[in-house]
Amino acid sequence: MLLAAVALLTTLHQGAECAPASTTTTAPTEEPGLVRLSLDRVSLTDPHTPNSATSRWAVSGASSAEMLSTGDYAYYAQITVGTPVQAFTVQLDTGSSAMWLGSKDCNAKGNCNDRSGFDPTASSTFRDVSNGKSNGVKYGTGQVSGFDVTDTVTWGIYNIPQQQFILVDNEDSIIKNFNDKQSDGLIGLAWQNGNTSSKLWYPSVINSLMASKSIMQPVFSIWLNPSTIDTTTSNMKKNGGELVFGGISSQRFTGSVRYYKVIDPYFWAVNMGSVSVWTAGSTATNVQAPTGRSALFDSGTSKIYLESSFLVKNVLTPIYGSLGKSVPASSQLDSGFNTIPCESRQSLPDVSFTFGTDGVQYVLTQQDYVFVMSWNKKCGLSFMSGGSDTQWIFGDTFLRKFVSVYDFGKSSDFRGSDDGPRVGLAASAGVAPLESSSFVATGNASTTQAGATSSAEQLVYGLVAAAVAAIVAL
Repeated sequence: MLLAAVALLTTLHQGAECAPASTTTTAPTEEPGLVRLSLDRVSLTDPHTPNSATSRWAVSGASSAEMLSTGDYAYYAQITVGTPVQAFTVQLDTGSSAMWLGSKDCNAKGNCNDRSGFDPTASSTFRDVSNGKSNGVKYGTGQVSGFDVTDTVTWGIYNIPQQQFILVDNEDSIIKNFNDKQSDGLIGLAWQNGNTSSKLWYPSVINSLMASKSIMQPVFSIWLNPSTIDTTTSNMKKNGGELVFGGISSQRFTGSVRYYKVIDPYFWAVNMGSVSVWTAGSTATNVQAPTGRSALFDSGTSKIYLESSFLVKNVLTPIYGSLGKSVPASSQLDSGFNTIPCESRQSLPDVSFTFGTDGVQYVLTQQDYVFVMSWNKKCGLSFMSGGSDTQWIFGDTFLRKFVSVYDFGKSSDFRGSDDGPRVGLAASAGVAPLESSSFVATGNASTTQAGATSSAEQLVYGLVAAAVAAIVAL
């Protein structure tokens, strides 16, 4: 759910500048004060109509194609708001900055469809700071509207007084279908450049934590649990993932963290490198991304979105070709997805991506990018047409395979990296049964190396200079 626009503002980022990528193996370390917060995972089990789980991506010259996050998962945190506290389930989104909650009154009137609703009259610390002006978030598909308020927000060990958020009094049908009484709103974690004069700026939760020096470093990382081990029958699964404030947990990755310079004033976006489809015999069709393309890492979008012409020619054609088939026409798509016979999935090639200029291949296998459609048991591909002509989106399909680190960089107030802002990627490690969650502050220091590098990890992270040199980029 790439939530890019804030406050019904349609002024969005310009095309990403072509700054050089910054890659390094230096990462924020674990140290006393690092805080780990568990995430919940929800299966989107009834997504056969597009509006029931549409990724909420705001457009700025983007294609108008709906970005479906169906047949997959969304990731949530548990927070409390107000005095006395009211409990809520909110989605985490690295593609937006605003926090919002549906109001109790909105839900009572049927204008919202949340799990519960915030009751401002029941909180002694609630304040309306809207000055009578409406506000909201407008997406490529769907929008919410309401007004700016403040109240005390508690998330794990963090208590944030006077945190601003949008108290929503209207969700359109797309947002209502997505929430489906499973969640209450959203917390945005976008980069947004610290430029408070920008029309896109919103005083986010992560900005509040940094401003109050509540976190040791201006960094957070996200690990999405790749486990399929499910010991519960409920739709809301515990141990769905983990968000770490202040650094990265050495328990959640192997090898080294590779870093790429952020090139967008709002999004966690880096320069796109190339795409390879590894067919039989370990050969690859390697295609350099067109000039000016960036890769946006978004925890609120479940799939991977590339511009249509590139997707069809350079990804779908070799994938279907490995099965002796042609890419289906748009009229043949199933609920918007390209499908394959489930019995053929083992024959599908690996697909890899590079970012910046370091040549590191981030490999997805068919186990990563093929999903079973719960409503008809067909198998769909997680590569979708969408994003914009300049910005491609890497959602949870990618982020389940790789831990992602979001570094705001150094400023006069924080001990961030001299190379920031930047996004780090590392091979994900560890799984946990989907059953229970907790948060814990760790006090153990560690380095940025996490165990020995396996042969599989070498395939993903090795600087495959020899192989790349033998490939002709189109």
